Amino acid sequence: MQGSERLRGCGWACIYSAFLGCAAVDEDTGTSFDDTAALEAPLAITDVVVVGGGAAGLSAALIARETGADVLLLEMSDELGGAARYAQTLLFSGSPQQVEAGVEDSPEALIEDWPSFTGGDAGNPWLEQYAALNVAEVMDWLESLGLGLEFLGETLFASGSVPRLHQLSTSTAPLTEVLASHLDAHDFRMQTEVTGLIAQDGRVIGVQIASEKNGDSGWVEAKTVVMATGSFLRDHERFREVRPDLVGIELLNASAPMTDGAGLTMIEGVGGTTKNLAAVGLYLHGTLDPRKGSEGEELAIDGLNDGIWINGEAQRFFNESEFNSFRPAETVVSSVDGVVWLVVDNREPTVVVDPMKEDHETEEVFLSDLVAAGVAAEAATLEELATAISVNPTTFESTVDDYNLFANGEKADEWRTGLESGESIEHSPFRAVRLFPSTSKAFGGVAVDLDGRVVDSDGLAIPGLFAAGELTGMAGGSLVGSLGFAGSLSAVLLSGKIAGHTAGLEAINAR
Repeated sequence: MQGSERLRGCGWACIYSAFLGCAAVDEDTGTSFDDTAALEAPLAITDVVVVGGGAAGLSAALIARETGADVLLLEMSDELGGAARYAQTLLFSGSPQQVEAGVEDSPEALIEDWPSFTGGDAGNPWLEQYAALNVAEVMDWLESLGLGLEFLGETLFASGSVPRLHQLSTSTAPLTEVLASHLDAHDFRMQTEVTGLIAQDGRVIGVQIASEKNGDSGWVEAKTVVMATGSFLRDHERFREVRPDLVGIELLNASAPMTDGAGLTMIEGVGGTTKNLAAVGLYLHGTLDPRKGSEGEELAIDGLNDGIWINGEAQRFFNESEFNSFRPAETVVSSVDGVVWLVVDNREPTVVVDPMKEDHETEEVFLSDLVAAGVAAEAATLEELATAISVNPTTFESTVDDYNLFANGEKADEWRTGLESGESIEHSPFRAVRLFPSTSKAFGGVAVDLDGRVVDSDGLAIPGLFAAGELTGMAGGSLVGSLGFAGSLSAVLLSGKIAGHTAGLEAINAR
């Protein structure tokens, strides 16, 4: 049975309760806030307005329309996709691909594993819902839409104790393109910025808009509104407020360009609350972009665990195989000097990737460009490389020699454990790339109930208002603790489907 079929005649609380054996959704939707003044005639009237054309917004619009509601999706840019344009991996527990590969996993196993790799609460209702539904309501749904998924089969710290990551197949069209193809052209309004939420008689009844495309300004009336505007990571004032410990530390931008936090601010303006905002995804997986006009942006480096990471004292300080968790970057920002170099040899090319490539960034970046910019070095000997990156040559050579004993199977390693392996660093020329922490994902955000309704400080739903995606910290506002997780795109899609489904049904009932 496909996801859309399972939704008919059964709310999300019903599906969720079937897994848990109990109901945990607060049905009380009472709240109050100031009414608006008299309104002019709306520019458009619809059942459901969805704000934001990323994965959460597109899935919300698609599912809301499947309920029979009329939908209008508003996107401020001229391109759909949002942060999903840069995301490829999803986490699933108990998938057919895992079974075929002999991996034992289940929703219950994911819940039990969750605190160890995300720092989150195993009893969080949104986690229990996500664990129960990630395969049936996300994987099965994506495959029903024609998207292929490949099992990566690799155990990574940020996805738990067993392999859980799946990747969208390169043989199929991009995710957001496929989602958008199931909507009609009149369901979208591009280059339209939402500047505020409109509330009347204690209920959100629409949104204020300003259109770059045709100059329209005014408001759109709707029975329900789904906000899916992404994170707040480029709202530097809010970022400093929630992470004062990072003020003055050099951080690169690795979040989607339009993650300005405007949606979060609008929701707070009508009484919505937030959770877990300090759970900012700091990652240690790239270096600074040397191109003009890209100052402060991150370039990702492929093969981060092919060699070793050293600090300014030429010593290793962390397990390099944990590159996709928060922990290495959090260690760096709390260290004395904050200096980190990735050290490798020449057996694999040093590949520079720009996952957030913008229109003005036309030229590619290579190792030679990083060397010219002073954030990478290449040398014929380890001693020369140590001099180039200003670390003690004797300590540096000793660190590399000790690591090579592990990489060649001659001793255990104090940083890498179990089956985690590494490539020895023995073939000239040797290379070092400076790594900088970057702000990449927000795992905290707007608090929503299990049906995607935005809740106030008393935990009561704000009538007519829903939120989904990274705006809600991927799902629920507090799905994780302080460590994040890999494959969060599956949580984004699930939260979009849930919000879209409930918003669609409520809009139809309010006609």
